Amino acid sequence: MLWLEAKQKAVSWLLGIVVPLVFLFMSFPYLTGMQLRYRFRNLTPVEAIGKGLCDLGFAICLHGVFFRAYQEKPVIKWTLLALGIVAWMIGSLIKFAN
Repeated sequence: MLWLEAKQKAVSWLLGIVVPLVFLFMSFPYLTGMQLRYRFRNLTPVEAIGKGLCDLGFAICLHGVFFRAYQEKPVIKWTLLALGIVAWMIGSLIKFAN
C-alpha cells in the first residue's frame, strides 16, 4: 500500500510539475520571438508565437489534469484545463494558418 502511494505521488510530481515545466521553458523562446527555428525550418515571428502558445497550452493542460492537489479542487482543475485548451487551440490556429 505504501508503494502504491509513493508511485502516485511520483507520477503526480513528474506529470503534474516536471513535464509541464519543461514545456513551459520550451515555450518562452518562441513566445518572446528569440527563437525562430523549429526542427529543420525557419518560422515567421507569428508562427513562432503560435508554437509557443501550443506548448504553453499543453503545459497548462498537463498541470491541470495530472497534479494531484487539484483533485480536491475541481474548479481550479477545470479552469486550468479550459485555459490550456484555449491557448492550445489559438496557438494551433496561428501556427498552422499558412
